[in-house]
Amino acid sequence: MRTLGRRTPPIVALPGFRPPRWLMLGMACLMAGLWSHPAHAQVRPENDASTAKRAPAGRYVPGEVLVEVVGQPSSAALDALAARHGLTPVHSHTTAITNSTWHLWRIADDRPVATVVRALAAERSVRSAQPNYRFVLP
Repeated sequence: MRTLGRRTPPIVALPGFRPPRWLMLGMACLMAGLWSHPAHAQVRPENDASTAKRAPAGRYVPGEVLVEVVGQPSSAALDALAARHGLTPVHSHTTAITNSTWHLWRIADDRPVATVVRALAAERSVRSAQPNYRFVLP
């Protein structure tokens, strides 16, 4: 028996519709790869602390790390994680769409940020860890 493949419907253009210039410019920049800023980098699902190795001095806040934790763990679990790594909580934000909670923690002692990021990335409950990067808007 012979089966015929489905044809995709043609794209229907709206008569008189013209996208705004800012949208066309943004799409052109995305397609050309001009937005290679760390804020637009693809998030890797595995725990990887390589971003800390590549960050030159001054690109991140010294003594602070951003940690993404799966779900909304209890405060006791977060306190235990912070105590294991010598961290002090500063701020947290829950993102429902990714089922994760972001925590900004300050390093209590003088350990390098890269060392703390590597140690946090080894934790099972940590989805990602990175320095607290500084971003400058043009």
